[in-house]
Amino acid sequence: MLVMRTDKRLLLQELLAGLNSVYEQFIGAEKREKVYEQKILPQLRQLSQTALNAYTNDTGSFADVVTAKIMELDAQASLITITIEKRKALAHIDYYLAHSINTTGTADHE
Repeated sequence: MLVMRTDKRLLLQELLAGLNSVYEQFIGAEKREKVYEQKILPQLRQLSQTALNAYTNDTGSFADVVTAKIMELDAQASLITITIEKRKALAHIDYYLAHSINTTGTADHE
């Protein structure tokens, strides 16, 4: 019985370590996501609009418009990748929490 409790304690420590690691990944992805949403994408949208306005007024080139739009689209793709990373981390967090609840729940009955 003591061996079972020790095994469960070790398992819980491993789960907690995994949970902490995944939580840090989640926090990092969340921070990057906010930077993209609040700073990078708005700046690139403004750059695209400025390039388009310059082209419309015959003071800018079409290449500038295309380059600005490509940069904006690349940033949007990066944001999607970051959001996916964040959601994967959240799924792993859910797994660790569910697994730890199951482990502690069975420990009470032994």
